[in-house]
Amino acid sequence: MILKKYILSSFSNSFFPIFIVLFSIVSLVNLIKIATLTAIFDISFFELGLLYSYTVPRIIYLVLPVSFFIGAIAGLSNLTSMYELLVLSTIGLKPAAVLKVFVPYALMLSFILIVLSQIIVPKATFLSKQFIKKKQLETVLSIKVSQFGQKFGNKMVFIENKKDQTLMNIKLFEKTGDKSIMLIAKKANIENMSGSIKLNLYDGFGYFTDIKNKTQDSLKFEKLSMLNQQKDIKHSSFRNFDEYWNKIQTNSGDAWNFALGICEAFMPISLLFFLLIFGYFNPRFESNRASMYGFGVFISYVLSYYHISKYYPFSTIAVVPIFWFLLSYFLYIKKIKSRY
Repeated sequence: MILKKYILSSFSNSFFPIFIVLFSIVSLVNLIKIATLTAIFDISFFELGLLYSYTVPRIIYLVLPVSFFIGAIAGLSNLTSMYELLVLSTIGLKPAAVLKVFVPYALMLSFILIVLSQIIVPKATFLSKQFIKKKQLETVLSIKVSQFGQKFGNKMVFIENKKDQTLMNIKLFEKTGDKSIMLIAKKANIENMSGSIKLNLYDGFGYFTDIKNKTQDSLKFEKLSMLNQQKDIKHSSFRNFDEYWNKIQTNSGDAWNFALGICEAFMPISLLFFLLIFGYFNPRFESNRASMYGFGVFISYVLSYYHISKYYPFSTIAVVPIFWFLLSYFLYIKKIKSRY
């Protein structure tokens, strides 16, 4: 019990600083991305916090495994640098006994990562997309008078006046490559059609310019309708396991995401013996590069399952974690067990 507390104390001294730093960096990146949405629609400080809260499960999912792996290696290597693990080895404490301290935490972490990747993160992503869709819909429905930068679909919109729900003297402009479209109408109105927005223009003109072909056309219309259709947001969960599993088997994108989540969840178990491989060394003859080596192994593990799962998602779930587990065990037998 004393040994367990001692090892976990060294582990926590490494784990929490790594986790906090990585969590802060990824959070800052996500906040910057969220802040860019203010160019599309207005959001309050509370809504900014709400959008950020939807990203927290994914941040934890990304940061937690690398923090655990590098933190455990750093904790053990620090004890080795102070000769404490080596002294314990000389009085009969085997490295396997040290590893047993981390086994329950690795299993618990794998379970947490499975829950995050397959349930919580998809749900949070769904809620985030729903919120953004709602705000975009509100923005389109509340076009303001004499304000630049407003859009309907891909077209810039400008209105001179507004009476009740009628837009007066509306202008729309869109430029795509060498082609541009200019629409001018005396009045317009907006219809909400179950999530799709319809803009009706009345009594106006349209101008179509093609610079490349040096052509310009125009038309006069009494009524012109444009539809800004919102994309349906798909969301997967375990509410119906048969449906969920059939979708994974038939959709290559869903199968790849499933494989990524499971392989990431197995990482704490697959790389478990690397904690001893990098944590044990002779500080008299070797420098403490354990964290650097550990980070290299972590990146190699991620790259291996990331690329292979694109082509063989279900095979990757079994092959990659087992391969890395056997590799780590073989290196442990060769480097650590035979020496300590």
